[in-house]
Amino acid sequence: MSETIKLFQYNTLSALFAGLYGGTLKIKDLLQYGDHGIGTLNAIDGELIVIDGKAYQTKSENGQVQVIEVDPNEKVPMLRSFLIKLRLCSINTTQSTIKI
Repeated sequence: MSETIKLFQYNTLSALFAGLYGGTLKIKDLLQYGDHGIGTLNAIDGELIVIDGKAYQTKSENGQVQVIEVDPNEKVPMLRSFLIKLRLCSINTTQSTIKI
């Protein structure tokens, strides 16, 4: 028996291409929908990565990459592939097996 994986997407990449950079959903509200995902922050200020229910911002300044935890009141304009209860798996391509 397999477990259902739920996906949540907030806005689309097309909206960003159209210039809709303003965030409208707060991180603390977003975390109700899942615990892993990727997206961007208000005004496209770096990348948003959600791992194990914690939101992080990654950005580069002067060639140095920074990863910082995001304030729960920060807003996002777009988030893709937000998953609930993501289980990481390893794939062995030489033997065609998947371990979960």
